[in-house]
Amino acid sequence: MIMLFRSSFMGFLMLSMCFLSAQDVSIADIVVEGENNEVLALPFAGGLRSPQFSTADLNLDGIEDMVIYDKDGRTIIPLIRDNDGSLAFDPSFRSIFPDIPSWMLMRDFNGDGIKDIFCSPTTVGLPGIEVHKGVIVDGALSFELIKFPTWDFDILFVPLGSTITQIFASVIDIPDIKDIDQDGDLDILSFEPSGRTVYFYSNQALELGFTADTLIFELEESCYGGVVESGFSQEVTLSTSRGTCASFLVAKDELVANNRHSGSTVLSMDVIGDTLPEMLLGDISYDGLVMLTNTGIQEEAFFTDQEVRFPSVDNDPIDIELFISGYNEDIDGDGDKELIIAPNDKFASQTIDHIWTYDIVQNAQDEKEFQLLEKNFLINDMIYHGPNSAPLFFDFDGDEVIDLLIGTSGLTPDGRDPSPRMILYKNIGTSTNPRFALEDEDYLGMSEFRTTSLHFAPSIGDIDGDGDNDLVVGDNNGRLYFFENQSSDSDVLQFANPIYPAWDIKVSAWAKPEVFDYNKDGLGDLILGELNFNSVNGKRNSLNYFQNQGSVGLPSFDIDETASPNSAGLGCVDLKVDGSFNNFSAPSLIESGEEYIIATGSALGDINLYTTDSQTPSDSFDVRSISYAGISEGDQTILSFADLDQDGFLEMAVGNRRGGVAIYTTDIIVDIESSNLNVIDTDLINVYPNPAIDFLQIQIDESIDQDSRLVIYNATGQAVMSTPYRRGASINVAHLKSGQYALEIVTRSETYTHQFIKVNP
Repeated sequence: MIMLFRSSFMGFLMLSMCFLSAQDVSIADIVVEGENNEVLALPFAGGLRSPQFSTADLNLDGIEDMVIYDKDGRTIIPLIRDNDGSLAFDPSFRSIFPDIPSWMLMRDFNGDGIKDIFCSPTTVGLPGIEVHKGVIVDGALSFELIKFPTWDFDILFVPLGSTITQIFASVIDIPDIKDIDQDGDLDILSFEPSGRTVYFYSNQALELGFTADTLIFELEESCYGGVVESGFSQEVTLSTSRGTCASFLVAKDELVANNRHSGSTVLSMDVIGDTLPEMLLGDISYDGLVMLTNTGIQEEAFFTDQEVRFPSVDNDPIDIELFISGYNEDIDGDGDKELIIAPNDKFASQTIDHIWTYDIVQNAQDEKEFQLLEKNFLINDMIYHGPNSAPLFFDFDGDEVIDLLIGTSGLTPDGRDPSPRMILYKNIGTSTNPRFALEDEDYLGMSEFRTTSLHFAPSIGDIDGDGDNDLVVGDNNGRLYFFENQSSDSDVLQFANPIYPAWDIKVSAWAKPEVFDYNKDGLGDLILGELNFNSVNGKRNSLNYFQNQGSVGLPSFDIDETASPNSAGLGCVDLKVDGSFNNFSAPSLIESGEEYIIATGSALGDINLYTTDSQTPSDSFDVRSISYAGISEGDQTILSFADLDQDGFLEMAVGNRRGGVAIYTTDIIVDIESSNLNVIDTDLINVYPNPAIDFLQIQIDESIDQDSRLVIYNATGQAVMSTPYRRGASINVAHLKSGQYALEIVTRSETYTHQFIKVNP
């Protein structure tokens, strides 16, 4: 439930809510301090788990930006580069990208200076390569799918005898796409279906007299460089002579093992400094890169040596838990490319020290050397404390500004020692200018329960009806922790030791609780999201309702969600979507006058909004917005809402499975319901000019509290503007339509009203 705080008082407020277009839904401009009070450059980029790196000029300012595709959640993270090389997260560019299921690399295949997209096919499960051409439309970057009318699918293909077949790229692999043979067009390196050898697909467009805008490939080599990947170790088998394949050197039983193998990454780059491309291989069966030295000729690669766990620098060889990939990109905007190494498994278990970067420098012998830069590239600039982030806005210390609590699965450096916990960011700003600072990396000592639970999802509310807020935390087992607030001051949180499993309530898994007095009897009820879905009357349902059947100070619940007055299908909400095995629901509720607003996260990341004026759990919610504002923060989104800056619009925190938290401004406007206050129609307010065209000047009597809120309603009673108000301020009303409006000045205890007319010349 939302907690809002105005002026010098704190409390739960009855809200009147509507959705306007007056404010953009965008990333909030809020400063966040991390460890050692360092300001985070990318606080709301949302974490990285299995990132893939490219560069492209997204905003067409002539500077290459960084574009990250994270396989976990199929999410694009656009980072816009400034003139000084700094990066800024701007999710608005996500809308120009197609929905990519597995991998993405950006390359300029036609030489027009605009990066194009090479990616796994949008037909899920189809091995191959799809290409989306970068074009400029109305001064902005856009992408158009390249179609092949003579082929069954819009993917790249090659001749095969008298027919054609797709260029093979497994949906779990990452190929390499660059000018391998240095003839002026882009070629492709990709493992063949059994995962034994690398295929070299040569681009023949220029050789055949076509322009670079044409994509015509042939299979040039089926055993590129002569190497065969091993089925038993990190080492590959090398050929003994150029132009021959090492397959004849591989034992029969190892070939069989290789046929069972699947999962490899390829990066081609000049490591030695002799202009010939070496090959860096990652594999699903080990946690390093193998570098193969190329001693062939420009027209034909020949790999004669290998270095396992490349690069080995300062006795600190690359060590990232399983199936990694390399990327050769300019990470700092200086024109020189660095080496980035990151996991390629979207369920990668290592969640810290998992994105390594290396500088590439020439030594005195004109040889290339690799110098380790960092092990948490970009992660250190984000709110990130491990995967499965579950944010909660609440005031933990009673200072009347909203803080941020984040439940997570924790950081695991070795992939085998999970450390779930809750992290607290204190709001060290003001009620109108929030600023978060890392306060406690193990709030309430929840890491103590790491052998019991692997994930925490917190919720705040008065569950025992005694007038103060308690804490309820869900875990991956589908159970709950209950922290009773034992403070004698309703504004202060002083929690008792947790009770687990609280009330013996259990849902399938990944319990996400919301404490909310749904039936308005003064006791906090429980609305629970979970991993799986329920079947009620033959229909799928996603939200569980447990009605508090206890008394003040003694909450009590029937653990059977199907037994009345409980419900296994609150609001008849079905969040399961095609293509997702599970349901994953994460409710957040808002009281809105006589209505409830219900916001939900979901398995594939859509944020849905519903409304209801019914207190009967079986009554269907009304759909307000599906895939709200097109926000795409990845899988398993979890939400929390609060008006952080007192501008009348709610901010929304979004957690996701890959980790991190994004905070958005929203167009959900929040006003205090006038019926709860003493309304005074008085001459203590003077509004001029009236009628108004662009601005209103409001003169209020000295007796009216300066710290107040201005709310404007149209003739139908809909709130169209809400903002903090200080005496003497001018109000811009140029955006309002012509008509009659009611104006309110809302203080701690009273509302002063006035009318005015808006005209548009």
